[in-house]
Amino acid sequence: MIITCEFLTSRYVAKATHGKPEWPPHPARLFYALVSALHIFRSEGNEGGDVEERKALEWLEDRGHPHVLAAEHTQIGTREVVTHHVPANDPDPVTDKQAKAGGRKLDHLPEHRGKSERQFPTLLLSDKTNRVHYFWPGIMPDETQQVSLRRLFDRVSYLGHSSSLVALGFSSDDSVTGSGDFIRWEPAANGRGGIALRSFSKGLLQLLDQVYEPNELSQQNYRLPHESVLYAQARTTDESASSVTASHFGEQWIVYRFPDWVRIPMPAVLSLTTNLKTEACRIADEAHLDADLKALLSGHQVGTGRPYEGPHVAFVGLPYVGHSNASGALFGLAAIVPRESAEAHRGADLDSVRRILHRITSVPFRGQPVPLERLNIRDISRPALPATLRPEHWCRTAKVWASVTPVALDKFPGFLFGRARKTDGEVARTEKALAEARASLRQSCVNIGLPAPVGVDVARFSWVEPSPPVSAFVAPKRAHQKPPSVLAHVRLEFDEEVRGPVLLGKQRYLGLGLFRPMLSR
Repeated sequence: MIITCEFLTSRYVAKATHGKPEWPPHPARLFYALVSALHIFRSEGNEGGDVEERKALEWLEDRGHPHVLAAEHTQIGTREVVTHHVPANDPDPVTDKQAKAGGRKLDHLPEHRGKSERQFPTLLLSDKTNRVHYFWPGIMPDETQQVSLRRLFDRVSYLGHSSSLVALGFSSDDSVTGSGDFIRWEPAANGRGGIALRSFSKGLLQLLDQVYEPNELSQQNYRLPHESVLYAQARTTDESASSVTASHFGEQWIVYRFPDWVRIPMPAVLSLTTNLKTEACRIADEAHLDADLKALLSGHQVGTGRPYEGPHVAFVGLPYVGHSNASGALFGLAAIVPRESAEAHRGADLDSVRRILHRITSVPFRGQPVPLERLNIRDISRPALPATLRPEHWCRTAKVWASVTPVALDKFPGFLFGRARKTDGEVARTEKALAEARASLRQSCVNIGLPAPVGVDVARFSWVEPSPPVSAFVAPKRAHQKPPSVLAHVRLEFDEEVRGPVLLGKQRYLGLGLFRPMLSR
């Protein structure tokens, strides 16, 4: 299905930020325009608009994020942004009535209204660049849905600012999807995108109804709900083949920041991530999430308790480390959606998992709730944000990686650390244990999709300062308790650059075995 938007006056007026024009037009703008067209003929007893048209919009919002085909930004002209001073919006009718009763001047008269600064960033389009296509591969509406959507298209007159006159329609020319005249922006499957676009997903129509009702007769300023989605340019086969090897753990992170007054030491990471996972599973149960998606969150099959087959959501702590002045404290937490799961549960299903994770506002710790602030894409792009809270800080490409939190080895290798070896037998047993630990770590790298490293170093202390030693993470053994997993700090060296995030060991889904790329000697 291809929806074509043609700008009739060869101009597009919409702002990405103050003074900066938006291009390409965000998919959410298309959906907002269609919802506005739905409510044009609202009447008593028909507040939700035409039933068939509403069903068509509900079907459209459940199709996933569209691909966007638009001309390259360098082929589009721009006008110099000028600051205009325009009269403020009309006052609230309630305020106007109170002013009249009190004998005050009516604010709706032009001479009594103040003026506000406004900018109208404008893009100048040509005959070759005045069309934008929204493309859903492999999806086609039935005849009833097409008729309903076409009725909505006929009532849409503009996109963005009211001066950007448009005509919407279905396109039957599939050749535009492979045309070299357009750049094809598609949702980034691995979370690495060039731009962030506002898009729509299942449930947005209902949210827009909730926003519209209380603000219909008021002048309250509000932001329309949307979902920020990373988009990347479609790559050719040659470019995809030359990409570096990446781990199963994806780059779609939901990042939670602690308040500035909260600084929790790194050894408490396992307690925090376990509680964060429990909170996500509790919300999923309340939302009656599908069993497969619950297993994607918990790592266990619903009902049987068996381990989930394949990668699932990982919960990690984000410590401030990497240089001598770093504190080593946790600045926040993150939930990581694996790449394989992102491919298998593309679209609305994965959006349901994200919505569950977005609802988390606090995590219990030592009997008290710790508030969490979820960072959106705009927050993460701010220069003042600490680097440890940015996913790209942990997802870079590098040949050398070192553990920040110790790795819980998959197998018991034997006695690794402790007192000095005195006899030849003790030395031989230690060397054998180290060899088994290195072999286990190489296999762990292969298990998460990375090549086997050419060098593996194991130690009690981390190569990343000021990460605590292994002993700080070992809980005291209690009576009748199984021996704890063997923990070790690890340094890996690969023959070629690999892309993170890198998480190894038994507790890799709960924050232990988190590695940091070592970009310098």
